[in-house]
Amino acid sequence: MLIISMKRITEIFLLIFFVSNLFATSNQQKIEFDIKTSKQGLSDNDISSIVEDGHGFLWLGTNEGLNRYDGYEFKTYQSNYFDSTALSGNVIWHIFKDMDGDIWVGTDKGVDQYIYGMDEFIRYDIGSQPTFITQDTTDGTIWVTSKNTGLHSIDKKNISKRSFINDPDDGFSISSNSFDVSQSNPIVIDVLGNIWVGTNNGLNYYRKDKDIFTRFNKREGLSDDKINALMSKGDFVYVGTSKGLEKINIKSFNIEKISGSAWFSFTGLYGVNKIIKFSNDQGFWMATTGGLVYATDIYGEDIYNDVEWFGLFGQWINDINLDLNGNLWIDVNSFTGLIRLETEQIISYGMSDNDDFYRIFLPDENGILKEVTGDYNDKFSAVNTNLPGKQIRNWHQDELGNIWVGTQMGLNQALKTTQNFSFINQSGQIKGNNIFSVNFDKDGFLWIAHENGLDKLSPNLKLIKSYNSDPTNPNSLLTSEIGNVIVYNDQVWAAGEYRGLTIIDKKKNKFYRFNGINNNKTFASRDEYISYLTNELLDGNKKILDDIEDQALIGSVNSKISAINENLIKRPKKPSPLSLSGKIKSIYQDGDLIWLAVKNGVAVYDTKMGSIFDFDIYINSIYPEKEFLNDPTVLLRDSISNDLWIGTESNGLFRVDSKDMKILENYTVDKNDEKSFTSIRVKSIHQTKNGDIWIGSGGEGLYKFNRSENNFDKWTTEEGLPSNTILSISSNSSDGSIWVSSRRGISRLLSSGRVQSFDMTDGLPASEFNERSIALDKNGKIYFGSISGLAYVNPTSVVTNQNPPLLAISSIEAIGHDGSKNKVSFLNNQLSVKDREVRTINLNFVGLTYNKNEKNQYQYRIKNYIDEWQSLGSSRFLPFQPPSKGKYTFQFKASNNDGVWNNEPYEISIVVIPPFWNTTSAYVFYLISLIGIGAFGFVAIEKFRAKVRENRRKDQELAEARDFQLKMIAKEIPDYQGMNIKAYMRTSTEVGGDYYDFFELEDGSFYVVCGDATGHGSQSGMMVSITKAGLAGIDSDSPKEILYRLNNVVRRVNTGRLRMSLSVCIFRDNKLFISAAAMPPAYLYSGKNKTVEEIEIHNLPLGGLANEDFDLVERGFEKGDVLVLLSDGLPEAPDPGGKLLDYQAVFDCIEKTGHLGASPVKEALIKLADEWLDGTQNPDDITFVVLEKDDSVDTPKKLTGKQTETVPKVAQA
Repeated sequence: MLIISMKRITEIFLLIFFVSNLFATSNQQKIEFDIKTSKQGLSDNDISSIVEDGHGFLWLGTNEGLNRYDGYEFKTYQSNYFDSTALSGNVIWHIFKDMDGDIWVGTDKGVDQYIYGMDEFIRYDIGSQPTFITQDTTDGTIWVTSKNTGLHSIDKKNISKRSFINDPDDGFSISSNSFDVSQSNPIVIDVLGNIWVGTNNGLNYYRKDKDIFTRFNKREGLSDDKINALMSKGDFVYVGTSKGLEKINIKSFNIEKISGSAWFSFTGLYGVNKIIKFSNDQGFWMATTGGLVYATDIYGEDIYNDVEWFGLFGQWINDINLDLNGNLWIDVNSFTGLIRLETEQIISYGMSDNDDFYRIFLPDENGILKEVTGDYNDKFSAVNTNLPGKQIRNWHQDELGNIWVGTQMGLNQALKTTQNFSFINQSGQIKGNNIFSVNFDKDGFLWIAHENGLDKLSPNLKLIKSYNSDPTNPNSLLTSEIGNVIVYNDQVWAAGEYRGLTIIDKKKNKFYRFNGINNNKTFASRDEYISYLTNELLDGNKKILDDIEDQALIGSVNSKISAINENLIKRPKKPSPLSLSGKIKSIYQDGDLIWLAVKNGVAVYDTKMGSIFDFDIYINSIYPEKEFLNDPTVLLRDSISNDLWIGTESNGLFRVDSKDMKILENYTVDKNDEKSFTSIRVKSIHQTKNGDIWIGSGGEGLYKFNRSENNFDKWTTEEGLPSNTILSISSNSSDGSIWVSSRRGISRLLSSGRVQSFDMTDGLPASEFNERSIALDKNGKIYFGSISGLAYVNPTSVVTNQNPPLLAISSIEAIGHDGSKNKVSFLNNQLSVKDREVRTINLNFVGLTYNKNEKNQYQYRIKNYIDEWQSLGSSRFLPFQPPSKGKYTFQFKASNNDGVWNNEPYEISIVVIPPFWNTTSAYVFYLISLIGIGAFGFVAIEKFRAKVRENRRKDQELAEARDFQLKMIAKEIPDYQGMNIKAYMRTSTEVGGDYYDFFELEDGSFYVVCGDATGHGSQSGMMVSITKAGLAGIDSDSPKEILYRLNNVVRRVNTGRLRMSLSVCIFRDNKLFISAAAMPPAYLYSGKNKTVEEIEIHNLPLGGLANEDFDLVERGFEKGDVLVLLSDGLPEAPDPGGKLLDYQAVFDCIEKTGHLGASPVKEALIKLADEWLDGTQNPDDITFVVLEKDDSVDTPKKLTGKQTETVPKVAQA
């Protein structure tokens, strides 16, 4: 035994040496989280339970209902007392996934089974709160524990329930009716298939064959009757109680006491909260009331060890979970966060106190889990942090490897990081993580301000020197937390994050420290200033009045002195001058001047004064009319106008005359001007080398000042920014791009107008960045200060996501001929509908990736109808109109954010059941009947079959024509400066031949066309293709000339009776020029007069008469005007009774909404169509284009490369 022990000791020492060297060079992968809250659609932020179902959907339980998440949006389920298929209760205690992938929900009213496909619930009333749900894998029985009504079993197949309750007169009944939610696993099934149930008053062994319970309690040898956790392992069931651990032999029922014997804890605390097996099944972990414990049986017996790391030893462990990599995620009761333990090293080497094995995640003020980095003291402080209202509630990892953490503040998701960005933090070259400010000096050295002081880095990011605060050393920083830093010549100005200022003279190596910014000239009132001057004169300072030009002030001082000398009044108390105090929000170098923005005003220092730091200060209490002095945030001198731009926290944006600090303009929202400045909070201001002024707001997006118009262009989340709070701005002169940081990542605005955004999946250390913390080095790299480190980027780096989405059906809905909507079951991926009862089947589907889902793309096909794959873009919806009875197979596939597609599509069988007269039985009857009729009957049958074949051929032709038509229209709406464009097309069953498109002219302007081909199907498609090809070959900027030449093209093709109606409109010099060939009227809304003009142009369609002379109409088109071009599909749409909508309704709709702009007009017209059709199919295509003049550019010009809008195409399949 001694030899074996020495051998093991030698092995341990060798392993320690190996591991210490291994971790000395290890580089842990970053783990970063993002959060979803009620702002994104959650019914409540307090997440009590998380489970992924068998289809890939994520289910979340809250106190305000149940949520289903697909990566795009949350669908909320709420209780409805009067609907038996709705959720039974809104307080969710537990969610469980069974072997079939179905979801079971424990609510405050009972247990509900969710029926996938029907989007409904089956309720089971158990009489009290369910506390735990599990399944017997041997027979599929669902088992439920309750708060006070005992144990319940549910037969899923037969939809039946049975209850087991304690009977004091029956010793074979369950020992107690009481369970609680703190029990982590009160039910296990052993290897023999029997069930063990732990209650609040004893353990029960349920013999299914005998239908009896055998009880175990303290009298039989358990450490306590309160059973917290059970685990089945081999021939044993391990029993964790509130006071210890035992294991029971399931064959002999012998109880072996573990706690205090095989498991000896130095803490003396043996309460067991949870037990989970190792991923290799060679041991288990225990969450206990005294820390984390692990048991290994590598050497043939259980060997128990306490984890001795300071953050876990002696702590109450609430919960533990293993991820797919074998790492243990630990929720500690006294710590508001999570600890991740790399278990392999501890299990293999036993080094449980090595800091390198542990990673700590603490929620920030927004509830986002952030990794704590730093030394022992930092980690020790973190694990002793308890923040009320931010507790961890649940942990889950899905099949894609995504880690989800439910907290009291929302749903955290661990992001799958890609390394477009790099970063450094406190674990590397710098001494802090929260990077408040970054600045390059003239020699290329980078200065970084953070929560622990100030760092100076070389151009290759090597630490040269750190500055910190030492209260005993005047030659140190005034405070440790440095919020702003600039370097001017040999002076480093470092403002405290919370208070004070330190100026470092690098040459003299001297520190000047200021608790407040003041001078001897600024007082709370004029009377105080007079009193101050009076005292100075009485004290012998005869020159105090020499620099004062205010004669009235001098006279008041002299009068007061005379009155004192004549004993008429007493000498006044000498007042103290006012000062600027508190946090310096920004420091701005303005030539030889240094400006400081403080909460109660601004200060300016002239550096030519040398080391005599005499500030001119402007305090809001002295100048209440100067509103920019109330909480200013940032200053900038305009290099063109020489004015000062000053942003504030609550009063908006100001332009100020720097000579007398007089307000030249306060930019605020103007409800009548869409290009006004609409934010009251300004976070950053930047001027590019070409003089452009950019402003970052707090909640309203990014603005660019239009100097000639004195208004602003604006970029928000609608244009692609991840956040409307723009914290920092810089520019890259080499490509003209603007870089901004926000509370949701980083964005680059290219000179073309396109926005490119980056988040933590691109390698950022955090989603949230700090105000005005951005810098550009000489090599073009961009540096950003975040709350978790300094990020920098080479924009050319690219990482591809190789994981294709999981595919699932969200819901299927049947639309009746009367417009009624009904949910359709698609259990087992099959559904059936009756041909005569259903007009349209709405298919809703999704590709589940939970990673930049907005970039996912979709394709579909329908076997036996459309065999070629059709693109849907990013749409996850398809309305399918079955052409006839029969069996169809709908298939779809999806790509992820980087274009990786599924190899195998998802498919669902659709059976369209014919009416009885069109069934096989009916045909048998017809055949028998026709035998008596003779040959005439057979001829009739053959004609009928031929008709069916012809109908199918036509249906296929229509499907192909529809796809061809959608390919002909504009694939995206172009972006033209000065024009807001919206378009819409809803195809009909017959495919009506509608068409719209945009063509760019040589001068950068454009013209728009909207048309309608005669006929349907492939014929109309051919006409549209001729029109599109003809337009592409015509070089003209006159609508009249374009139609004339296009008419000749159509006639040369010889299309027979087919014709093309078309409107052509060009915009130039604040005017529009429109001509039309047999089109409905165009509608022009005047923003100035608030009226609508119906522009009718009476010409023949294209392809009619040769050399047709087309009329031309010219109208003014000013800011706020709206033009609507449309086909006849909307005004001539019939309601269910056959009545046509008519043109007056369209006119009235545009008149009511025209003042709101293009987008509201478009939505109003869609709503008009929906309400009028009332669920019926439109017999003709509905198409319209809405164009709004949105600024004063005379001739709209295309913004090349600017983010475009995908055209919505509601195509009926």
